[in-house]
Amino acid sequence: MDRAAVLRRLPQVDRLVAGMEEAGACGDHARVLIVACAREVIDARRREILAGTDPDGLDLSLGALVTEAAALLVRRSRLTLQRAINATGIILHTNLGRA
Repeated sequence: MDRAAVLRRLPQVDRLVAGMEEAGACGDHARVLIVACAREVIDARRREILAGTDPDGLDLSLGALVTEAAALLVRRSRLTLQRAINATGIILHTNLGRA
């Protein structure tokens, strides 16, 4: 099958976002994050197709892409807080610049 024909089977970003909204996968996430995840999933599939991956082995259905984008959205929306030590008061002293 021609690569261009396979690439045409990929859905548009707004169609994927609409599919995510219909599936209830968006929740209360920001639209910017939802669109970014949809673009990333479509771009990953596009790179696989252009790299020569067998198109029969790729699931390009809207349902599969919605599931993958929803999983990516969950991973991206997790809080990634880490403990940090604020040592700026020790390193910078107010009398340091008065010399």
